[in-house]
Amino acid sequence: MKLTHIGSSGRLEFNDLGKVVKAVAPQERNVALNPGQSIYITDGQDVMYSAQAGDAKKFAAAGLLAVNDIVTGLANAATFVIDHGYGFIPSVTIARDNAGVWEDVTFVATNLVTVKTNVAMTQTIVTNVSGGALTLNIRVS
Repeated sequence: MKLTHIGSSGRLEFNDLGKVVKAVAPQERNVALNPGQSIYITDGQDVMYSAQAGDAKKFAAAGLLAVNDIVTGLANAATFVIDHGYGFIPSVTIARDNAGVWEDVTFVATNLVTVKTNVAMTQTIVTNVSGGALTLNIRVS
């Protein structure tokens, strides 16, 4: 999931994304964003909680946080590169704007976009092959 600080000032501190327990050793991760900063973060229980009921939801409701990549007017044959840096092939969910409703492209047709990941598995490339412009909501996890 991508989190982007869209406010003009202040630092967003995500207190509910701070501690991750891996095996028996807790790992601290400080998730904080300054204006204009983004982070791609893999979906886990803490990330989903934050988006549904925690800090991410609170910041988004206040107009300070954008979630996912929203690509407006992606022309036919144009690409959108997602620099997630995961090091593995992510799960990708793409919805298109269909008259103001987000519609999952996997259930609509398979001829709207192609999705590829580079060899290093740090970038995902979405290409519009629909024949027209698309507005997309892209989530990598």
